[in-house]
Amino acid sequence: GLTLSWSASSDNTGVTAYEVFRGSEKVGETGSTTFNVTGLAGNTSYGFTVRAKDASGNTSAASSPLNVTTLAGSNPGGCTPTTSYL
Repeated sequence: GLTLSWSASSDNTGVTAYEVFRGSEKVGETGSTTFNVTGLAGNTSYGFTVRAKDASGNTSAASSPLNVTTLAGSNPGGCTPTTSYL
């Protein structure tokens, strides 16, 4: 797996969740500022972005993409960088 980390977003309504995307696919949602991504293949490049969502259902613009390349082999979980990028 891969653990992503980012700075908390501020919003006048209050951020309730963060949506995590791998490319254009939403891979999950979290109420915290970290997210563990699973199911990644080895020796593969992925681009991740995060959007904040507030109590009114508004979403922010996506963060800058974070590009990650997993380690080769059957256990890319050996690659667990924690990266702040929002």
